[in-house]
Amino acid sequence: MNKYRLFFLSLLVHGSAVGVPLVGVDFSNELGGNSTTPEDRNLADQVTVSNWTFGGTGAVLFDANANTGRPSPPVGKFNGPTTTGVAPTVGSPPPTDGIHSLSLTFGAGPITLTNVSFDFSAATGSANQRWIAFRTSLDDNIIYSQVGPARPNFLSVAIDLNGAKYSDLANQTVDFIWYCGGEGSGDLDIDSIVIEGQSKSDADADGIPDDFEQIIIGADTEDSLNTIFDVLPGDDFDSDSSTNLNEYNVGTSPINPDSDNDTLLDGIESNTGNFIDLATDTGTDPLDDDSDDDGLKDGVETNDGTFDDLLTDTGTNPVEPDTDFDGIPDGYEVNNGLSVFVGDSGLDPDEDDSTNLQEFTNGTLVNNPDTDGDGYRDGIETNDSTFDDVDADTGTDPLDADTDDDGWLDGVETNSGTFSDINDTGTSPLNEDSDSDNFRDRAEVLYHGTNPTDGGSIPTTDFDVLFMEANGTGMIGADEFAIHFLQDKFGIAGKVIVAQASTILTGDELAYDLLVTSSTPGSGDIRGKFINSVVPIVNWEEAVIDNGAGEFGAASAIIAKSNETTEIVLNDHPIKGNLSEEVTLYSGTIGETGSSAAPFPGIAIVGTAGNGLATAGSATEIGNDVTGYAMIFAIEAGDAVDPNTGTTNNVAPARRVMLPFSDGTFALLSADAIALTSNAIDWALGILGSPIQLAVVNFEIDSSTPGSPTGSLQFSSRGGQTYTIFASTELSVLASGDGDLIATVTGAEGTTTVPLPTLQVSDPKRFFVVREGSE
Repeated sequence: MNKYRLFFLSLLVHGSAVGVPLVGVDFSNELGGNSTTPEDRNLADQVTVSNWTFGGTGAVLFDANANTGRPSPPVGKFNGPTTTGVAPTVGSPPPTDGIHSLSLTFGAGPITLTNVSFDFSAATGSANQRWIAFRTSLDDNIIYSQVGPARPNFLSVAIDLNGAKYSDLANQTVDFIWYCGGEGSGDLDIDSIVIEGQSKSDADADGIPDDFEQIIIGADTEDSLNTIFDVLPGDDFDSDSSTNLNEYNVGTSPINPDSDNDTLLDGIESNTGNFIDLATDTGTDPLDDDSDDDGLKDGVETNDGTFDDLLTDTGTNPVEPDTDFDGIPDGYEVNNGLSVFVGDSGLDPDEDDSTNLQEFTNGTLVNNPDTDGDGYRDGIETNDSTFDDVDADTGTDPLDADTDDDGWLDGVETNSGTFSDINDTGTSPLNEDSDSDNFRDRAEVLYHGTNPTDGGSIPTTDFDVLFMEANGTGMIGADEFAIHFLQDKFGIAGKVIVAQASTILTGDELAYDLLVTSSTPGSGDIRGKFINSVVPIVNWEEAVIDNGAGEFGAASAIIAKSNETTEIVLNDHPIKGNLSEEVTLYSGTIGETGSSAAPFPGIAIVGTAGNGLATAGSATEIGNDVTGYAMIFAIEAGDAVDPNTGTTNNVAPARRVMLPFSDGTFALLSADAIALTSNAIDWALGILGSPIQLAVVNFEIDSSTPGSPTGSLQFSSRGGQTYTIFASTELSVLASGDGDLIATVTGAEGTTTVPLPTLQVSDPKRFFVVREGSE
């Protein structure tokens, strides 16, 4: 357990007793293997350790994915039950499943427990809610509970054990119990577990417990301090002007002259709250590097009344958060170039109509007139949700560039009621739908070409969409962004229904025009439900793209994941639209994508990975180059899919699009990647891109055969759409909806050409009409 050698130093937690490690585990046996045996960290403390025990579905497992990007592999994985993803509340009774515990048995020498620490995260890269909870057998109910971050991030936890029930433990056994669960599998990754305590045994009766003296003895193996009798209470081992006994009583480290790392010796930090002298008594707290919580470390606040520099000497008072008493803390003033000795709270150096005190109170910048970069000065953004004047009081939030979340910066929304252009929209910055037509202001211009200030200018789209995600809130992973996007395309209220995947049954989707499945649900909540659905589906849950039973059968191998793929190379497919052949996927931070080296034969591949290495998937793929892997699968109705899916006749009953996203990817997409997604959805619905204006683009007559002329009619069309062609010698007949049926055809993407029957030379005139639809 090399990682824990640092824990032989005292662990200092402000407000807590100093403890030494009693037990620790990092799931490594130091030889590279996996171990679930906790190590006894202090063999002289009469504390023995029992191995892990498990209740319910509890187990410690190991998998390769858990170690990816982690600082201390191997990492253990707690097995937990599938739950709602809501963590238990502190103080609630303990769960009955997902239980993991170890035991400490205390001998006659009394031990006081001080703290428990560990690192943990959700056990997958997904944004499914996974939680961990903790208590000891001395607690009736949960004392710690938290939802974990996604891999590879770790949340470091330090739980203080304060109170009489943890003190003077002797001749008894105490269990340390972890619980876990959550959406999907409910599993949690865990590592770096350390339990610390303090012994009150004092063999030499000098007022300093033996284990505290042992810290001093172990600090330097070359000195003359070899036994607890060599450590004297009046000595000052670390030369910080604080005796060994005082260090114990105060809680500072006996082997570190500056326990709180503020550059002041422990001994001169008297914790009185009164500054006497920089050399002998600063009045500061030796366990808090910023005693007055003003944002400056105690050591740089010399209290000499002169500012020299931020890093070494601010001249401010370390026990007074606002040296000049102007209402603004010293740290804020120093970091923003304000005076810490002369009151300047009423000044406005950036001329944004907001004083320094107002800037501090509001969280805006004193040297930037437009903190959120939205085009409005901080001072006129009063954040009162009422627009009074474009030059004096917009009511917008000075810390939110898009207060109403309609996609436009506040500064272009002038609230004039007249749309001029995207730099002067005339819309309200406080209302996402200024003209109350159920479409956000920016979406009207960006997607629909309608006027966001005219309630009569309404987008013509009329589709109902079911969006399936993890828990019905739409707030897990990037689902919030995906829902916002869908609402921009189809309408804010009532057009995009968000539902928890586990509650949707086969056939529920038939009430909608489109089913969109996020990757945040567990794959088991999707698998097998929609294999024969006649509703178009857009999906980015990678575990149902491949060929397992009941899945969509677009690939014949497990989907590989990559957090290094930044480019997608597009093939000639209608989903490509007007985009360039190579598209950058992200506008900033790189997300996670899915791709496959084995698409099922015959399925159209819209785009392939332009770069990247596999970071997850099958064990044989991790680390492989994924360049050229299929990323977007377009399945036409009637296309053959992998037979293992179980679809009728092994073909797709409707259009399916498989996108390469993971849980958090959608929030990071570039404008081009969003456009590509929009195209994919439109293709699934049969209306690729913006609606195509139906028009005759060419009409030809071939008179090469005397007396029997023929012709052809070419018109604009959408791929997959049905068109009917009628003819009549009277225009009024066609205008009334009648006429002679010439042909019913399925349109191609772009234009469709239809041959006309032999024309009658005797006709003085003949009119033709193309109608969208079969009637």
